[in-house]
Amino acid sequence: MPRVQRSPPTVPCISLAQTQSEPDLMQVPNEAEPEKGTINVIPRCKRPRSELSPGKLHLATFKYELNMNLNDMFQKWQEAHEKNSFKIIENQNTILTKLVSDVNEIKLQNTQIQNLNQEIEKSMIFINEQYEDLKERISKLEKERSFLIDHNKSLENKLKYIQHSSRCASIVIRNVPMKEKKSSMV
Repeated sequence: MPRVQRSPPTVPCISLAQTQSEPDLMQVPNEAEPEKGTINVIPRCKRPRSELSPGKLHLATFKYELNMNLNDMFQKWQEAHEKNSFKIIENQNTILTKLVSDVNEIKLQNTQIQNLNQEIEKSMIFINEQYEDLKERISKLEKERSFLIDHNKSLENKLKYIQHSSRCASIVIRNVPMKEKKSSMV
């Protein structure tokens, strides 16, 4: 099977500088050479239309009707847009006033909480001072109690010693009647 070439046949390369046509066909005609610029120009032959031709009247009425319809549509859209924008602005204003009142309420609560915290701090400081004072007093009382217990034990020991030492030298007399005391009222 013979090989088929699908590409166009090779043409000898013509350099880019060489062209087979004139470079600028739409060149403005030169006044010195009027024939050269008008070679490929075909004059237009239009038939003149009158101002009152049915096409122009129809076009003018169509433009007028289109303009009126567009103006009506634009006015309706503008009115609807203004109503919607007024509603949106009114809604935003109510939301904004609610937000402002909520923020003010939160600020008021914040100041109340701060005041309450300051009072709690003061009371905690007072309670802490009272606790430290009571702790000191309790430690003093415990020291005093331990001192008194020790002193009491030493006095009891001295008393026992004195009683013990006085028993040895004491005499007990028994069966002696007791004297009655007379009254001096007689």
